[in-house]
Amino acid sequence: MTVADALDQGRASFGRQAWADAYAQLSSADRGIPLEPDDLERLAIAAYLVGRDDDSADIWARAHHELLSRGNAERAARCAFWLAFGLLAENDAHAALVALRDAWAAWQSLEVPYEAARVRAVIGLAAGNWGTRTARRWSLMPRAGSSGSSAPRRT
Repeated sequence: MTVADALDQGRASFGRQAWADAYAQLSSADRGIPLEPDDLERLAIAAYLVGRDDDSADIWARAHHELLSRGNAERAARCAFWLAFGLLAENDAHAALVALRDAWAAWQSLEVPYEAARVRAVIGLAAGNWGTRTARRWSLMPRAGSSGSSAPRRT
């Protein structure tokens, strides 16, 4: 099967909500060529829905960084948000707060207050789960010396 066939079948499986097949086919295509952001998002969703949480987080982070490199801050922020959502589901509040901070900063810079407010609400939940006031303050502050995104890359 060619990479193009795997990609087409992965997209079709995603459309049918055949998550395991979508994950398998899109992963196969991704091994052949780096996927475009739309397909990375599909792959991240499929990975999450078949219980491949670590893969999903890695793929959301890849999509986030790829979209930032292309100057698409709005979609990059959404990827950071979904990355954080998965990390919170894994009880990794620290990594989730880092991703949420990036999403919040992007929405603030784009002047999209309703999206920024949604992220702030989730930041509050994450920080509350982490349990300290310091976490709440830290989560909205950029790192010292940071000039760009700090969404975590998982290894």
